[in-house]
Amino acid sequence: MPETGAGQAPAGNRDRWLAVLDELEAELTAAAAPEAGEAGRRAAAAWTAPRDLGPLPEELVGRATLLAAAQQEA
Repeated sequence: MPETGAGQAPAGNRDRWLAVLDELEAELTAAAAPEAGEAGRRAAAAWTAPRDLGPLPEELVGRATLLAAAQQEA
């Protein structure tokens, strides 16, 4: 199992969270495009993270918070 420092998530968990946040960001970017229309915004707003990710790594909280706010706006 990979070593982690105090308050840090295992590397695999961090990598999975990064992939999920990248996916959400891509969904939001696509939804913001003029051609996406209402259906694109609804799809972005309905996006949900997988349930088996484990805790959000502390260093990703800021990014996740910004993306969650953008999702709410969608």
